[in-house]
Amino acid sequence: IQKLKLNQQLHQNYKLKTHVSFLPFKNEYQNFGIMQAMDILNAIFYIKENSPFKLMRGGGIRTILFGNSYGGYLANLCAKIAPWSIDFILDNSSFVNLFGNIFRLIGFGKEIDFTRYHGTYDDTLFKNIFLYLSDKTYWNNNKFSKNYFSNARKIIREPLNKEHLIIQSLYPNPKYILYHSIFDERSPFKNKENFVHILKELNFKVEFFAISQVDNKFIKNLNHGMGLSTKLFFKKHLLQILKEPLQDKICKKEVSYKCDELVYTFKEENHQIILNITN
Repeated sequence: IQKLKLNQQLHQNYKLKTHVSFLPFKNEYQNFGIMQAMDILNAIFYIKENSPFKLMRGGGIRTILFGNSYGGYLANLCAKIAPWSIDFILDNSSFVNLFGNIFRLIGFGKEIDFTRYHGTYDDTLFKNIFLYLSDKTYWNNNKFSKNYFSNARKIIREPLNKEHLIIQSLYPNPKYILYHSIFDERSPFKNKENFVHILKELNFKVEFFAISQVDNKFIKNLNHGMGLSTKLFFKKHLLQILKEPLQDKICKKEVSYKCDELVYTFKEENHQIILNITN
């Protein structure tokens, strides 16, 4: 390419567009959401069963999940999978459904058009190459494949699903504390607003902060994530959380969600979360 540029056979700004998939060191793959949330829950169950510390004042352990953006999405997904296991969700700017072309983050968007549906890109690593990057995944866009990312496999991964939230509301649930900029350019505010509306309609405990102004201390901008300080987030809400009494969590620790032709059943058994999928 450089030789062609030197011979003026290519424009000086030309970069070859090509694509690569990440190959994780341990051969992991991008399942998107479900397996990651189950890993988080299993870690929580293990710590509760094998606590590395002693409680000094009694009153039990409060399970608090915090996340920015995708981390907040996983926190909300954990609450969907095992609502009885979480006491508080602290969410900064998460997305709550697989809107628009966000499926590109799963990894199979490269099959359609890697220049449009990639996970990320790098235009600085090579002088004459523009790299589009995607995660390794077994999901695909082939309707005849067992790994087809169908609508059923999409909606189980969405915290924002009214039918599923109705089912979730029948269990002991966490309290939600959510922050979101009304000008968020990556995760649509309207989706979060709709999520909060349904939560309140179903009598979930919710504190929602729709951010429209900057204070240059806690809220530093109105873009995605708002430059929000994790430390200040906890400092602002932790005392309130510690004062609130723990809920009675006694319930059948199993929940099922119908997703088109599939039924996803999550069950807490022997201090771990088990998933069974039937059709």
